[in-house]
Amino acid sequence: MTSNDPAGKALKVEATFYGGLVHIFKKNKMHIDLKNAGDIRSLLQYLCVSNECRTKLFDDNGNLQPNITVVRNGRNIRFENELDTRLDGGDTIAIFPPVAGG
Repeated sequence: MTSNDPAGKALKVEATFYGGLVHIFKKNKMHIDLKNAGDIRSLLQYLCVSNECRTKLFDDNGNLQPNITVVRNGRNIRFENELDTRLDGGDTIAIFPPVAGG
């Protein structure tokens, strides 16, 4: 099932959150049924119900913050179409906060 499904069925994806994002999203994993949301931008806008979430993920222009990493099916969306990366039913999305270490 894809977002272009003529029957208008929900698009089912799994989103996993890591690090401090677990606190913002209030869980570490969600199974989401979306209707008419065919890209990463739509998914993230749907998931961000608080201003804290929106400012953590998006800059003032609505672009993904440079220190946030979003991976679709194991591939960083920065190597695809960034926020315009299309979603397909069954996709797994991982969202990572800034990572520091030494």
